[in-house]
Amino acid sequence: NQARLNGAELLREEVIDVVLSQDLSQKAHQITTRSLITQEEVIYYTPIVVVALGATPNKLHVPGEQSYWSKGVYSCAVCDGGFYKDKIVAVAGGGDGALTEAQYLANLAKKVYIIVRGRAFRTVEKQREKQVTSLPNIEVLYQMEVKEIKGEKDRVSHLILSNQKHKKSYHLPVDALFLAIGSVPNTKLFANQLELDSGYIRLKQHQKTSVKGVYAAGEVADPEFKQAICAAADGAKAAMQLQKEINKPCKPCELLQNKLKKEL
Repeated sequence: NQARLNGAELLREEVIDVVLSQDLSQKAHQITTRSLITQEEVIYYTPIVVVALGATPNKLHVPGEQSYWSKGVYSCAVCDGGFYKDKIVAVAGGGDGALTEAQYLANLAKKVYIIVRGRAFRTVEKQREKQVTSLPNIEVLYQMEVKEIKGEKDRVSHLILSNQKHKKSYHLPVDALFLAIGSVPNTKLFANQLELDSGYIRLKQHQKTSVKGVYAAGEVADPEFKQAICAAADGAKAAMQLQKEINKPCKPCELLQNKLKKEL
């Protein structure tokens, strides 16, 4: 509502193709969308683009995961861990991210299980691994894999685990499962058009990207701080940066403004 009150127009359309202009003195960036209502395709031309497509968390793709997503299955301990104070929770993952999630949850939950598929953590911070796993309410289950997530109505009750070594199944009572198996930035539309780093958009100066007139905000360019407040701050910085660009003489801007005046 705040965005609308400030003049923003929100469109129920999906971006299906982007063609970025490497030289804005010639033409503007081209964005093709498809209406979620009529399926009609529309092409927009603009000198400035802010990419805020976020990242998609990796999932286990096991029974019960989708049914209990946000009802006991999450991908962010800082976001949702507060719901499980003095409860029993599990973290699936074997990297530094799993240690970070488990350490945070250990301050809230009564018990934290870390479910690791391999024989050891895939971490480079060995001292931190030792520090986290030595916490009294953390228990590491090695060579275990989540096979199914079970629950009652709208809450998780237990996990079905499979032991990779002995090929046995176990029931693990938990109130929640936090996935710490990484995420994939939604940058497919910008492959070979923007400079990327491990799939994330590489920023040049604050929110500027490698292409003039294109900015990025949030998890699409930030693999570290996965918080809404950080993404919102990125968006604010991008807005202030692009405002300076808008106020500069811009040939594509003038062409678009003249075109809009004629249409109106």
